[in-house]
Amino acid sequence: MSTDTRTAKNRLERECALFLVLFLAGIFVLPSIIYLVGDALFGDYGGSGFSTFYGELHSRFRAGDLGVWFLALAPYVVWQLMRVTIRGFRRIGNARQ
Repeated sequence: MSTDTRTAKNRLERECALFLVLFLAGIFVLPSIIYLVGDALFGDYGGSGFSTFYGELHSRFRAGDLGVWFLALAPYVVWQLMRVTIRGFRRIGNARQ
């Protein structure tokens, strides 16, 4: 296996691991934060607790609700937007030199 192939494989593995971690954060961590903020600002979720909120969110996720899928993918999308922004600013800075 050539060095370029190994490097590409390592990049792909790192990107897949990053996607998995951020996707899981979007499924577990982000809904928890949304629930806690909503609970602090608006009170109980429909008179029920976190389990009802998360259960409804999970059922909508399995049903293919685009809003819930966006919520799950949001951490990865934000990360990619930050990467593109930083890369753009670096290119602008290098072009000025």
